[in-house]
Amino acid sequence: YFTNYRRNHKISYDLNQAVFLACLGRIVTPASKRSTWMNRGRYLFDFEEVKLADLYGSLGVLAERKEYIIRKLNESIGKMYQRDLAIALYDVTTFYFESFTEDELRRRGMSKEHRTQETQVVLGLLVDSEGVPITYELFPGNTAEVGTLLKVVDEFRRQYNIEDVTVIADSGLNQTLNLEALETYGFKYIVGYPPYVKLTQQEQDLILDPEGWVNTMDGDDIDWGVKDVSMPLRKRLVDSETGRSRQITLDARCIATYSRKRYFHDIDELE
Repeated sequence: YFTNYRRNHKISYDLNQAVFLACLGRIVTPASKRSTWMNRGRYLFDFEEVKLADLYGSLGVLAERKEYIIRKLNESIGKMYQRDLAIALYDVTTFYFESFTEDELRRRGMSKEHRTQETQVVLGLLVDSEGVPITYELFPGNTAEVGTLLKVVDEFRRQYNIEDVTVIADSGLNQTLNLEALETYGFKYIVGYPPYVKLTQQEQDLILDPEGWVNTMDGDDIDWGVKDVSMPLRKRLVDSETGRSRQITLDARCIATYSRKRYFHDIDELE
């Protein structure tokens, strides 16, 4: 593909070799593009003709052709094994730069690496049930984690025309707007419940009721327990433009768990 692209776009350098070196470096010894180029002689393949400018230039091609490349990669992956896209796991991370200068993407934001002064970008990644990436999206570094999910999932839905999907995400993505949109798409979802969200007394009583718990015992002690509770979520959704709010009800189930190990860990933290 890159050989044909180079010929059709009259690119002077060997685009195929530049992309190959960038990918090989990322897999074998992840480092900056400059470091990858400086260490190009360590590989079995001959990259001596690749210049640093070629490596940087190839990034523009990859960015420009991102959707096509990802689609072709997914087609190839689908031929390698029976890929199950009925389950898609989504998560977000940040990548910081050794730079304090902001631009369109590089922004200061909530850093997962506690580097609040450096600029960063936010990456939203969707993977299949085997942990193999499906697609990704980059966001400005000051983008809130909760606001990234819909763009990535909608792109996935649009490209692959898949209706029966269960999206799995952590509690950081548990927002009314996200959940309502997933239901509108016809997607199922499994999301963590944020610990800071206060349950009503009725919900607490329902979960803490011993009836319905399935426990694994360690002698006389409960080592692990799980309970499946039908618990519709009533949430208030605020329109960001008008400021008006409306209440919605999501037909959800709550999977509550108990871990003795986690219990003692939390007790130690509180003390």
